[in-house]
Amino acid sequence: MRILTNDYLSNVPGSAVKTKGGPAQFARHFSDAVIAHGHEWIGIFTSRTKQSTGYEEINDGDKKRFLSIENSKDRSSLLRGTAVSEISPAEFEEDIVRIEKIISDIRPDLLFLNGFSLDAWTYAQAAFRARVPVVIQHAGILTKEFDMYKDWFNPAACAFGKAIEGDVAAKATANVFLNEFSRDAFTRLVEPEALSKPVIIPLPHAGWTFEKVRMVPRDARTLGIVARWDRIKNHEAILAFAKEIKRRELPWRIRSVTKIPETPQRADFKKRYKALVEVIPPMEREELHAFYESLDALVLPSHFDVSPTVVMEAVATGKPTLISPNVGWVSEYKACGMNDWIIDFDDPALVVERLQEQFMRDAWPEVEVFSSYVKEHHDPETVYRAYLSLFEQVIS
Repeated sequence: MRILTNDYLSNVPGSAVKTKGGPAQFARHFSDAVIAHGHEWIGIFTSRTKQSTGYEEINDGDKKRFLSIENSKDRSSLLRGTAVSEISPAEFEEDIVRIEKIISDIRPDLLFLNGFSLDAWTYAQAAFRARVPVVIQHAGILTKEFDMYKDWFNPAACAFGKAIEGDVAAKATANVFLNEFSRDAFTRLVEPEALSKPVIIPLPHAGWTFEKVRMVPRDARTLGIVARWDRIKNHEAILAFAKEIKRRELPWRIRSVTKIPETPQRADFKKRYKALVEVIPPMEREELHAFYESLDALVLPSHFDVSPTVVMEAVATGKPTLISPNVGWVSEYKACGMNDWIIDFDDPALVVERLQEQFMRDAWPEVEVFSSYVKEHHDPETVYRAYLSLFEQVIS
């Protein structure tokens, strides 16, 4: 199979950009599996360094290639302009035509959308015109992202984002969801006219050796969070949690792997956050392994998170994660008896008390059950074979 897919600059050989985010990590490892099974991977990504009508091809051996594509024009004024009352698909016609030409040149068997974005939509439109099957993995929900950042985008952009997300879901040959939570949330928020061939395939774990869950009896605790600096990840709850820890004079500390933008926006909040939370620069997955091992537990208070890989990575090192009810792992947590590891982070006092209760226990048998579940059901080879099997069905 020749698989065309949206990829990331960080995955290009020799790139100095660090891989961050679930879709980029997934693309990096899934592409290796695709090649190992004898198929071809063609990753495309958009570069905004210059305006051009062509693309640059970067080869990584016989089976893996990357195409760097430039947008025909700057879209920021269209998405954020106050005078824009409606956005028409015709605004992107030049980009779609150019991508359709690229598709006709390389003749892929299918287009795999690894997550959704405005760029991904243009790829999908070109593929529909070229009659190339489209499979989309809903790694997140663009409509929810736009909703969280209403002050960044004009109402026309929010409406357009919801419309194109529903359109691709209806026209795609198959829609892959990471769990029941994300499928149900997508249907509720996006309200697509149709949802062609919905399939649930979970994300793969990192392939690490799963360590035994160990409860260490001690007063001092180190809690961690791994989350990009944005509204959805709810760093406000982390600061409130840190304040409550300080108020109670507990010998606990919080270490946060994130990158705080050096901008004047919310300067006071950033200052207070840094004063109470140890901020650590983003790191590659293998470096994170040692970070998880240094912790007692993790917290993930996201407002909305489809299937954050941090939960799997942490439990592989024997460390549980306390999550909010808006994180896609809730159904799997409940199936494994992890109900006490789900909590609303609106009340930091209750969060502290919940963790105190967990740290007073002699053992965490439910975390062991969850660890075994993740090891089996999120096995990388099983997940990748499920995707390749779906692709073969789609092509046939």
